[in-house]
Amino acid sequence: MIQDESSHQITLMQALTARIGTAIQHGPQAVLEPEARREAEKLAELSGGRYSCDLAAAACLLNFHILRYRALPEDDDAWDHQQVTTWIAVIRRIDPRMLPPSFSILPELGDNVDEMALNAAAVEHADRYERTGDHESLQRAIALWRCGLDVIRCDRPGARIPMLSNLCGALATYADDHDDLDAADEAVIAGRQALRGLPEDSIDRAPVMAHLGVALQHRFTMRGHLADLDDSLFIGRASVSGKYATHPGRPTFLANLALTLRIGFQRTGRLAYLVESVSQYRRARSLETRPDSQATIDTNLIGSLLLLFEQTHQRRDIDEAVRIGREIVAGVPPEHPQLPGRLLNLSSALQTRATMGLTSLAEGFTDISEAVSVAREAVSHADERHPVWVLCQGNLAVVLQTRINFMSGLPVPHPDPREREADASEAAAALRAVLAASPEARPDRAGHLNNLGLVLRLRGRPEDLHEAVGHAGEAVALTAANHHNRTSHLSNWGSALEARFLGTGNRADLQEAFSAWKEASESTVGAPPARIAAAIKWGRRAAAQGDPDNAVAGYQAAVALLPVVAWRGLQRTAQEKLLGIWSGVACDAAAWALHNRRPDSAVQLLEQGHSVLWAQQLQTRTDPQKLAAVDPDLAARLDDIRRELDPSTIHGLTLPG
Repeated sequence: MIQDESSHQITLMQALTARIGTAIQHGPQAVLEPEARREAEKLAELSGGRYSCDLAAAACLLNFHILRYRALPEDDDAWDHQQVTTWIAVIRRIDPRMLPPSFSILPELGDNVDEMALNAAAVEHADRYERTGDHESLQRAIALWRCGLDVIRCDRPGARIPMLSNLCGALATYADDHDDLDAADEAVIAGRQALRGLPEDSIDRAPVMAHLGVALQHRFTMRGHLADLDDSLFIGRASVSGKYATHPGRPTFLANLALTLRIGFQRTGRLAYLVESVSQYRRARSLETRPDSQATIDTNLIGSLLLLFEQTHQRRDIDEAVRIGREIVAGVPPEHPQLPGRLLNLSSALQTRATMGLTSLAEGFTDISEAVSVAREAVSHADERHPVWVLCQGNLAVVLQTRINFMSGLPVPHPDPREREADASEAAAALRAVLAASPEARPDRAGHLNNLGLVLRLRGRPEDLHEAVGHAGEAVALTAANHHNRTSHLSNWGSALEARFLGTGNRADLQEAFSAWKEASESTVGAPPARIAAAIKWGRRAAAQGDPDNAVAGYQAAVALLPVVAWRGLQRTAQEKLLGIWSGVACDAAAWALHNRRPDSAVQLLEQGHSVLWAQQLQTRTDPQKLAAVDPDLAARLDDIRRELDPSTIHGLTLPG
């Protein structure tokens, strides 16, 4: 955590100093241990790496690496040789008098560097990248800022801090565009160094914190460490605190925080993050006056509205997302580098509205067909070098898969079956291209594998089923137990196993499908509709196979989830709509309970399924004072969350108090 960095740095310096002393007295083993290298790497990160102005840390690391370099054989000393060179340069920049005479052969630093001209040239290249998407311009800006920081002495913080802040932002952008974890690490280091050099009461801390928050956000997306998410939220909230209310960059800082909150929801399933994300985007939108920047904020607001709609089923949220998406696309020229991303958002909004059961089947098919057209247009405007190429290809696959599902439900005369296979083949090709171009460690790889397994199963070719099971199973293996997408990945894997069982009769596939659906239905972070859908698949397949025990278990799980799907926070019409989708579940559960000679359970299941809304009306709230008497801190936190979710303070949202 950022709040604990100083104490951690002191602890690491003490540990390395002790190792250095032991190595001098008793031989080099103490500095050659693997843990010693990890300590040195962490100290280098916390002290600022090549951008450090911490003399004590730099001297400690220089001595550490000199000892290692002298002790290691020639073939193993390259890293330490590079580190010795780095820390000599750092110390010379801080105070050249602290270096021994043997290092005097190093070239003089550029005392007469015109840092204003250098910084202006770098900013010009960065602005060109923003206007055109030219990656070479971004790389030139990064190179210029690195050069300036390497030669400008540490006793000139007024020149170094703006460069560090700008470098942090540029490296974060580069890291996001190129999935470059090293660039993300360097961005975080540069941002921390810039922040350390500013007084606590300086208004200039706000843009530095914003850059650092984005760098941490990108690193979290690539590496998945929750500490980076926590740090990004901490920094982001600090950047929009009241003391920076007059900063002209406030709309951007709010939008950065909103995006981090949305990513936090996607990783943890915490609805409060998503609610706050929409709220912060709305605040940013109300303050932003520049048309291009407002369009960017609107584009990201659409993403949060889509996720919120999937959780709360507020029709006005999804209609607003579609409306904003169309307005944005209409105002973007064909050559604009951000057009693919904005088309992507509109396609996603149309796809979501089509699939959530709020329109007729014909209206839904119209929406999804428009979504396919928009997705294809997005792909046509983004080549493989474009930052959102992967997202555009993945979205095209999703909307095509959704249209396949609609085709199977359309009334006669239904579309030509060849159209279904053509859509599935196009979707599979898009996903294969994404997987071939994406690093195996990328967090969204699981989603692409899941979708490829799904479209291969939907294509309906017998030879596709084994590959579909493999891709879906790999998606499950790559998805953390506490990730909200694990539920849908498990459900799809179960369906792939079921399809293969129906083709081969292998009962091991059937039992594995039951296990996958069971785990999906029991998830505590998955979307309730996905959980109940998995439970129903479990019950129905078991019933079809004449397996009464699994049939009862699956249907019981589904009935138990009805109050979760139609939770109190939804409007009454949305509750009724969702319960209507699953209206036969309680009857099926009771029928199989009777088949198992359990009449009492049958009655209970019928009552439970038919009285969901009535039971909610009868429920009473626990007195919060009772909780406060037992745990005041928890009661206070609960009250904070209640206020965050209060419908009177959230535009267009009704949630429980």
